Amino acid sequence: MPNLRVLDLSSTSIKTSPLSVSNLIKLRELLLRNCELLMELPHEIGALGNLKVLDLEGTYLACLPKEVGELNKLRCLKDSLYDAVSYRKSKRRVNIIPRTILAKFTQLVSIILIEHKI
Repeated sequence: MPNLRVLDLSSTSIKTSPLSVSNLIKLRELLLRNCELLMELPHEIGALGNLKVLDLEGTYLACLPKEVGELNKLRCLKDSLYDAVSYRKSKRRVNIIPRTILAKFTQLVSIILIEHKI
């Protein structure tokens, strides 16, 4: 499947994105929406140099690996914040997308962060 361009694993029970995903060098869209058990992305995700869409809405990722910053063709990033109100009240800083990563997204057109209350 080296020519795969869209991988939709949405609403599955995966806990981590398979390392083999990094071999899909022509992948343009990685859809992991509503993968509620997904807790982390592998560092190898940075190898997806042609990725344009990364949809993580409905996942419980605490943060993104720094290698996401290597996705220089990324145009759309969707993610979720869960119970961000509790973070604000506790004065803890929510840092799901570090500035160092954001600065590398030169082609990014949209970031969609959805806040969910638990």
